Amino acid sequence: MKILIVGFGSIGRKHAEIIQRNNLADIYIAEPFQSSHAIASKIYGSNKVFHSIHDAFKANQSFDIAMVTTPPTHLHITTAKELTQYNIKALFIEKPIADSLDEIDELQKLLNEKGIVSMVGCNMRFYPTISKIKEIVDNGEIGRPIFGTFRYGQYLPACRLI
Repeated sequence: MKILIVGFGSIGRKHAEIIQRNNLADIYIAEPFQSSHAIASKIYGSNKVFHSIHDAFKANQSFDIAMVTTPPTHLHITTAKELTQYNIKALFIEKPIADSLDEIDELQKLLNEKGIVSMVGCNMRFYPTISKIKEIVDNGEIGRPIFGTFRYGQYLPACRLI
């Protein structure tokens, strides 16, 4: 399986490390910023790191999965729409998918037309505390919730790999 990770900032690096550590797929990177491009090239080899999505597909024709992990996040939806123009089976988009709902319907239409399976990353979805809260609510242990708010924080430099 071949995965194209678009964006090699701290989150893209984290995804790449997990994929590599678990030997899940061949990793390719599209990264326009020279400093991150150089780091990715050192780790994965210059033949697997490209300056653009176009260059990656020109060299490889297709990828099983594309992952949008680009900073800044306001480019996630634009990048996702660009990726639908290429030969991919699945698309993972790091949260947030967009900074407004304006282009969501258009992206969904493109994904449906192309038969591309998609997912937006929700890193807390399987967190044990969240799962326990869902279980308590589903079992009716606290009655019917009317309102809830949750806060979670993380010191991001601790996530940085390089």
